[in-house]
Parts: sequence; C-alpha cells; structure tokens
Amino acid sequence: MNQNVKNHIEQQQDCKILASLPLGGGDISEVYKLQTTIGDLCVKINQLSNLPMLQAEKTALQELGKIAEITVPKPILCEAVHEHSFLLMTFVEKHASQIFTSEHGAQLAALHTQENSRFGWESDNFIANLAQHNPWTDTWSEFYAVSRIEPQLKIALDHGRLNASQIPSIDIIAQRAANIFSDTRPKLTHGDLWSGNYFVAHDGRLCILDPAVSYSHPAIDIGMMKLFGNISKQMKLGYEDNINEKFPDQDAVALSQLYFLLVHLNLFGESYKSSCIGIMKRYFLG
Repeated sequence: MNQNVKNHIEQQQDCKILASLPLGGGDISEVYKLQTTIGDLCVKINQLSNLPMLQAEKTALQELGKIAEITVPKPILCEAVHEHSFLLMTFVEKHASQIFTSEHGAQLAALHTQENSRFGWESDNFIANLAQHNPWTDTWSEFYAVSRIEPQLKIALDHGRLNASQIPSIDIIAQRAANIFSDTRPKLTHGDLWSGNYFVAHDGRLCILDPAVSYSHPAIDIGMMKLFGNISKQMKLGYEDNINEKFPDQDAVALSQLYFLLVHLNLFGESYKSSCIGIMKRYFLG
C-alpha cells in the first residue's frame, strides 16, 4: 500500500492502520482491507489522473446508500495525495452463506423501483475506467443507442477492434432497441452488476459495490448479472414479486449484454469480439 496514502488516512481519520490486506477484483485500482484502531475500512487507490473516476464512485455510493433495503460501502474520504488518488470507505464483511434468496431479489427490486422522469444521470461517470456518458434523455432506445452503444463502437473502430462493415447504424440500433426492450420509466440501476460486484453482506442483505449508476432500463443490471454469472430461481421470484416490471426476456438481455461485451472488447481485446459481432449480426445487421 502506498505510504503517502497510508499516512494521510491515519492523519485524517485519527487512527493507526495495523494491517493492509490486498483484496481481489482490483483490475482498475489497488484495493485493500485496512485493519485500523477505529475498525475495518476499505480503500481503493489509483493514479492521480483517475481522481474523477473515484469521485464519481463516491457520488454513486452516496445515492445508493439512501436505499434502506440494500447494503453499500459508505464513502468516507476521496482525495488526492501526491501522485495518487484514493477512495476510503467502510468495509462490508461477507455473510458465511452466499446463497441468494427471494429476499435478495426483493432488495434488488427496491433499487429498480427508484424512478426518475428521464434517462441519464446528474453527471457523466465511468464503466471500469472508460468514460460513460449520461445526458438526460427522453427515451430508453435513444439513450441506449447514443449514450451506451455508440461511444463503445467508436472506441472499437478507432482502435481497430472492429471495422466499419461490422458496425450498424445508430438509427437501426435505436429502432430495434425500441422494439425489443419493454416500456419502462427510468429506473436507478447499478450499471456494472457482475458477480464480483454483489454479495450477501454480514447483515444478510444484498450488498452492491463498484457502481456505474444511471437511470436506465433495469434490463441493464439483469443482463450483466446473467453475463458473468446467473440469477438464482428464488432471487428471480423475489424480484418479480416486488417490482411492477416485466422481467427482461432473452432478447432484451442480449442487447443489454452487448454494451458490457463492447466495454470488455475495448478493455481486454479480441476474446470478446465474436460475441459482440454475433449480437450485432442477429439484431442489427440481419
């Protein structure tokens, strides 16, 4: 752990850090569990230029923390120290059982019942370390096509990961999205809900972390959960019983997953290319 960050936290929190234990899942930032004289904390450390990314995460956690039914790490401090930036949070201990029940489905539904009048978010933020644009938009199909898929296609084209013949027009994407996604009001979504970003907390509630929030279609979260994991039958039933929303069908899930697959193509390269092309051929280029 960076010594300057360690010293700054000790000074600002009036504590001593007794141990710093590296945590998994830190592809973008270094993540540590801190055992301190005031209890266990968690810190994410990145380079100075990524301070806006950590500030956006702090804002998102503060918003998610207003939802009583779920557990989220509470942000404490987000600052720059010399050549580093960091986000200090409470540490959420995992429950001994990681079986997801109908109660956890109901808790996820509590997130998706937070509504807004338009799609988007109060500011742009990040998906991993890629910019995520969140302009206020009247329709989901436009927001999906213009603010989610188009920026990732441009990155892929600019870096030679896709060529122009493999990329559908944005108008076609918006048109097909309007036909496939169910009608919905803008719902608060986590935005990056793969299996590493949620677990059963020590208090038995669903804990979510590392958000990329926006008011979007709830299929975005369901799609990501099913892309790198799955949803238990009981969790699905609890979700459906507590939300006035059609559970996303296979086509809506596939279109939701396209966004995350494009993000992974741009972050990690060729291994995600065939999946991206397959979805675009099936829904947009056929």
